[in-house]
Amino acid sequence: MQLEICDTFDRNEAKMNEASEGKSTFRILLLADASSIHTEKWIRGLAGSGPVELHLVTMNPAGVRAGLRDVAALTGIEEFYAGPVQEGGGNWRYLLNVPRVARAIRRMQPDVVIAIYLTSYGLVGALAKGNAVMVHVMIGSDVMITPGKHWLHERLSRYALARGDLYVSSSNAMTGRLRELVDAPEDVILTQQYGVEDWVLDHPALPKTYGFVSNRAWVANSNISLLLRIFGRLRSPGTLALIGSGGPVEAQIRREAAGDSRIAALGALEYRQNIEVIARSGFYFSMTASDGASLSLMEAMALGAIPVVSDIEPNREWVRQGVNGVLVSLADESAAAQRIETLLAQPRDQLDAMRERNRAIIRDRGSLTRNMARFRERLCTVIARRRERQH
Repeated sequence: MQLEICDTFDRNEAKMNEASEGKSTFRILLLADASSIHTEKWIRGLAGSGPVELHLVTMNPAGVRAGLRDVAALTGIEEFYAGPVQEGGGNWRYLLNVPRVARAIRRMQPDVVIAIYLTSYGLVGALAKGNAVMVHVMIGSDVMITPGKHWLHERLSRYALARGDLYVSSSNAMTGRLRELVDAPEDVILTQQYGVEDWVLDHPALPKTYGFVSNRAWVANSNISLLLRIFGRLRSPGTLALIGSGGPVEAQIRREAAGDSRIAALGALEYRQNIEVIARSGFYFSMTASDGASLSLMEAMALGAIPVVSDIEPNREWVRQGVNGVLVSLADESAAAQRIETLLAQPRDQLDAMRERNRAIIRDRGSLTRNMARFRERLCTVIARRRERQH
């Protein structure tokens, strides 16, 4: 059900009209990577949350995701490039785009600027936002890692955050770190991931073709080689659907996967194909060393793949050991395998009960529709409070 503009923050019609200045829609400019699934989810979520006009500014020369082209509320995409993007950081060239971003903001006159990823788009937005309400959306390493790399990174992070009006953090661990960087009232920090789309939540149950599925990126943080070694210790005849390709460890992963006939190396899949493989898998396997609130984990929980995940704080926010999945050690392969074997030995009715718990958790805390409604309500509150101070 769509929200009327700001109809949730105040029941007083006069104040509502004052806050929206007579406009029937929010005008939102997003500063975000157009090649990122995170950006697509945010745009789709905002488009479905109520009356909104969206404009996107991207600075990644990787291009624009095909899924963004069919969002009617997205009225324009501007691509400002200043050189290749380095995944490891150090993308200072983003700052060369500040004048162009400032001009885009002046042209659109948005009510709100939403910047996704603090230490790149967030900093540019803080410098260029003008009088717009500023929303910082944190993903993970932009709060948990980058500010601690160097005193300059910390100072720039603090500056960007100080220019914000609302902060969206995807996990409690991230919120804790955020509070160390910005002095902000509790009610302007919203701790939630954007969430899973309705079509995924409503996806029909499918026969379990695979025992396990792994679909994290083939990068060092995902520990794919460790995951394969633990899987190799299991006595289960079930297969592992290994989704992914590329990255600096690709050759090593492919060699290791080829040594176990139970591993089905599926390569990189389109998003809907990825979802179908998860729905056909009994268990979701992830051994990341650090994480935010993992969309992959939430999708797996919604689709009936029981989580088998690394015992790190962000995963503990979603998985309770033995209740709706298992948490396994990154440091002890033998202990990890034993814990998984215990899970696999559970009676079918207990495993089905875990799957139902997970679906309920995601419908409550991980629904894109619900979470964007919560975001819009909090945003309206921030806008109303700001307007009251100005008057």
